[in-house]
Amino acid sequence: MYLGAVQEVNSVEISTRDSDTQVTLASNQSWTDDAWVLNEDVYCPATGLGLGEMMGLMGICDDGDPPVPHAAGLQGLDVATYPDWIAYVDTNGGVARPLVEDLFVQAIQNTELYATTDVIMVSLGVYRVWLSLLSSYKTLPNTKVMWGGWSGLPFFYDGREIPVVSERFVPDGNALLLSNENLIMHVLNPNLITWEKGDASNILQKVANKNEYVAEGHFFGNLGTGLRPGFGRIEDLQEP
Repeated sequence: MYLGAVQEVNSVEISTRDSDTQVTLASNQSWTDDAWVLNEDVYCPATGLGLGEMMGLMGICDDGDPPVPHAAGLQGLDVATYPDWIAYVDTNGGVARPLVEDLFVQAIQNTELYATTDVIMVSLGVYRVWLSLLSSYKTLPNTKVMWGGWSGLPFFYDGREIPVVSERFVPDGNALLLSNENLIMHVLNPNLITWEKGDASNILQKVANKNEYVAEGHFFGNLGTGLRPGFGRIEDLQEP
């Protein structure tokens, strides 16, 4: 489906590759310049309304309007019209500040009315700061807690042990508070996995200098939510 286009399609086949910058489509289709191309089976205005925002973690953990293409009307849940449709964001105006436990506590208290925080996902630098704090507190610095495929450090709140895990794609100085049950995975490829072509157009590829074969596949998806206020973000944390 082409958002902003003059018509909606499920798929288009390429007829010929004319040059490095131009192709000819097998059927006549048209769309406006800079239009957003989406998978119709995943999301479109007619069927996607109310099914949850599809915007990625940084779009979910934000107090501004959801990122494009939402501005073009996918759901119309803009902040001006729906002031409650925001996540909790604690910012310090771009000025770095020390990480203290109370920042985590405040963020959890401001989101727990809507959802339970299952994990605090932080940048690599913030993770190192939290490890240093645990070590200085002598609070189980070697304890490992698990969340999905991640291992992390503990944060204790209201009798619960919340994992603090690091992810290199979290922006520097940021911590994201996430709720498992309110994250939605939108699969962008109906076939789930796109396999890279190997030898002679097969999936398997020969490993150099070894009697082995491997297969490489890619999973395309996006994260959304139907409960944005249940998420939070802490910004401007000092890093080593």
